[in-house]
Amino acid sequence: MVKAKVASTTTTPTTARDDRTSTKRLVWPAFIPPDLPLELTAVLPSILIIDSFLDPASIKRWHAFLPSLPLAPSPPQKRGEAYRTNDRFSKDDPDFAHNLWTRTGLKEICQKEIASSRPAHIPMGLSSNIRVYKYGPDAEFGRQFPHYDDDSIDSRTGWRSEWTLLIYLSGREDGVVGGETSFYPNPSRKGNGQELKVDLKRGRALLHKHGRDCMLHSGQGVKWVLRSDVLFGATSAAA
Repeated sequence: MVKAKVASTTTTPTTARDDRTSTKRLVWPAFIPPDLPLELTAVLPSILIIDSFLDPASIKRWHAFLPSLPLAPSPPQKRGEAYRTNDRFSKDDPDFAHNLWTRTGLKEICQKEIASSRPAHIPMGLSSNIRVYKYGPDAEFGRQFPHYDDDSIDSRTGWRSEWTLLIYLSGREDGVVGGETSFYPNPSRKGNGQELKVDLKRGRALLHKHGRDCMLHSGQGVKWVLRSDVLFGATSAAA
């Protein structure tokens, strides 16, 4: 693989610049438990989607909430990092991560359907590093140089992140053109290879493996995205 065409992203600690509401409690939109079990669709073994993860009423609450966030431009690109031109908000919020994990059906479907790359490890929860990304008309993420998401160790629990969780808060239903997340299953020295696109659909959750099993990917177009990461720990810790 041509290293010049590959960048990685890491889960970094929240900084004062990222979290401008650190002195004020942020009231996130509430999560309402789903009436029916979530259904997961495997695009590939390492790319999973959950449609209607957030229902229309939840999306309406998010759309009312998002303009209140104090967004900041993405920091300058560092060597080895993915090129990103979106605005963002980041907050370390264990309570929000817990509610997103336990009140949406995500815990049950992840523990049933996704596996760890390490023996005797299971999904334990979500990273408390909560990120909201806003991509404007000309924004892009890794489009010039598609990237991999690195795994990381959660400092609070010691659990390791293995899957990226993206929740699309906007979609084509909102008049958005483009905004797909593109994956490249078979990159080579000759190029990135065939492109596999996951369409931008409002309320859809996208899970994809990261770390050493991450697939090369990129994104572009107008959209709002909520992000966290699925953390894995030893089964003995869940007993």
